[in-house]
Amino acid sequence: MILAVDQGTSSTKAVLVDPAGRIAARGAAPVGSAYPRPGWVEQDAEEIWRSVPAAVERCLAQAPGAAPQALALTNQRESAVLWRRDTGAPAGPVIGWQDRRTAPDCERLREDEALVRARTGLALNPMFSATKLRRLLERAPAAELCAGTLDAYLVFRLTGGAVFAAGAWDAVTPPPSRAFAPQIDATARAERRAAWSAAVARSRPRVGGIRSEALR
Repeated sequence: MILAVDQGTSSTKAVLVDPAGRIAARGAAPVGSAYPRPGWVEQDAEEIWRSVPAAVERCLAQAPGAAPQALALTNQRESAVLWRRDTGAPAGPVIGWQDRRTAPDCERLREDEALVRARTGLALNPMFSATKLRRLLERAPAAELCAGTLDAYLVFRLTGGAVFAAGAWDAVTPPPSRAFAPQIDATARAERRAAWSAAVARSRPRVGGIRSEALR
């Protein structure tokens, strides 16, 4: 059986799928959002993390004796977060995908839009993660940090810090390359480099082993 987890903006959902592709059980846990200023959307990364085992527990409670052989993960895409490499603890809020606080940053980069599009395949837009990560890094505490989208954060937590990986569907890469080069300062002219190096998981069957205690 496969356990699928969908970490969304307002809730985390877990679905247990049997070998025939039938849904055997479901579970969900809510997550909140905060709106500290007009156009700003933040979430608590620790609350998001806690919602994953909560949703899984509620799902598996409906299927006593079920033993999932794999966990599949999908998530809200462009939301961005920093966390401590040594503990996995968040190092700031999640800046949500709907957040517009970096719109002025995008406008200042407008003259470089052709370069941004060539490198990423995307237009300049505050919805995307690069300017969010820059904003978070500029205000980050002095520590060894990881930076990424929520799939990278959740995989890190689920594997007890053994795996730092982002799905190719979340990593912004210039087609056709799949090499994730998160040097966002090259285009954003940030003064600080993102202290991270993420491996891009190409929807392959296995990213890493899930620690069973992580879901308790």
